[in-house]
Amino acid sequence: MRAVIFDLDGTLWDASASIAKSWSQVLKENQYEPVTADQVKGLCGQPMDAILRALAPGAEMDLLDELCLLEEQNLHHDHGVLYPGIRELLEKLSESYELYIVSNCQKGYIEIFLETMDLADYFKDFDCWGNTLSPKGITLKGLIERNGIEQTVYVGDTKGDQAAAKYAKIPFIHAAYGFARTEGADAIINEPLELLEQLDQFFAC
Repeated sequence: MRAVIFDLDGTLWDASASIAKSWSQVLKENQYEPVTADQVKGLCGQPMDAILRALAPGAEMDLLDELCLLEEQNLHHDHGVLYPGIRELLEKLSESYELYIVSNCQKGYIEIFLETMDLADYFKDFDCWGNTLSPKGITLKGLIERNGIEQTVYVGDTKGDQAAAKYAKIPFIHAAYGFARTEGADAIINEPLELLEQLDQFFAC
């Protein structure tokens, strides 16, 4: 069974502008500083509880619920933007591979992505921090084991994604067009469709 597992933010789409608006509204209402889209990009890839500590030191977890609720409400109409070539990439990959998503997002976020982008049919399964409350490596390994995946790679844009792939003992392909930079990736793609040229080296015939 051959599979490709994707990170979400900074790999498949960019929703940082919408998220920044939502988070800033809640933060200001609770006497914290607002956040910019660039700051959101810098925080993406971390577990949601770590993001809360960065945005609002000392805040109770209830504030995270407020941030996520408004974010999710707004993303239905002010959603993220797919990176150029993603839809074509998924169409072509789905002919030969099973596709999955693993993200450090809250529960419900991946569902909104799939719904608003009309991409649910391409993905067999997904998982996230909101479901497991565990580091991404554990979530990634759990998805692989649950689905009986024998050969796979993880495509992501952050050092956290790379560390998760290392924990799960699978190759890491760096989406260099995304939010962050890494070193020592097993392969690098500068645009999504380049992934089609990179995959053969990671899968035994």
